[in-house]
Amino acid sequence: MQYAIDHYKAVPPEMRHDKDRNPPPGALLYWDTHHRAGHIAVYLGNGQIASNDIKRNKYIDIVSADAPEKLWRATYVGWTPPYFPRGS
Repeated sequence: MQYAIDHYKAVPPEMRHDKDRNPPPGALLYWDTHHRAGHIAVYLGNGQIASNDIKRNKYIDIVSADAPEKLWRATYVGWTPPYFPRGS
């Protein structure tokens, strides 16, 4: 998948946790950024995510899981376990 939001939609419905704010560590969290691509990050636990471009452009930083909402006004979509169909 080229875009984060498309990846979320490609995950089987039974694996998607729409709007659920209680992901386990290692889950993939998704946001609608109101741009085509959307955003995806890895949940680390304790309310923290590993995410790119939030603090520094082209870098991955550890930030609060609500950072995309606070900084970009993104809409939280939900989470999934890691799922990579056809190697995408």
